[in-house]
Amino acid sequence: MTIATKDSHPANHISFASQHPGAEPFVSKHTIRNPDASGNNIEAQEITLWPDHCVEGTPGCEFAKDLYTIGLDHKIAKGGDRRVEAYSGFGPAFRNPEVAMSDLSKILRDNEIKRVYICGLALDYCVKFTAIDAAKAGYKTYVVEDATKAVDQSEEGLKKTRRELEEHGVILIQSAGLAML
Repeated sequence: MTIATKDSHPANHISFASQHPGAEPFVSKHTIRNPDASGNNIEAQEITLWPDHCVEGTPGCEFAKDLYTIGLDHKIAKGGDRRVEAYSGFGPAFRNPEVAMSDLSKILRDNEIKRVYICGLALDYCVKFTAIDAAKAGYKTYVVEDATKAVDQSEEGLKKTRRELEEHGVILIQSAGLAML
């Protein structure tokens, strides 16, 4: 089974630097809290602020023309709730209560999937958080490293991301290794 995820944001999405006066894309951070929670222990997430991207109804929200999408079994749009960031293909980081989750978990369960292979953009954000969520959900999880690219290309940044993935049991492989699995 092949599943693709993509960002699909409203024009006023919380992750856009343009929504925060004085903020700079890629540099500025913003803390968001679970908008559907109440009480003293509300979950929080610090996010990077981005340039406006993948805005619903624009060509930037479509899959890249060179990406082979004909054989996809499912296409999942994420990031549609303007109040929260959804780096993971499963949905935003907020789980108590869950907010704006995608159908990815249900699709994997309903199809009795046991292993997940992840590639794409960006290794240190969407790929990483999707892989960690998959591993936490009990899937044997692989990141195809040479089919992915990080925002932070520094050796220090790449090492940090690899370490975080490995700490969650995610296995880093190269595409040549797929034939051996």
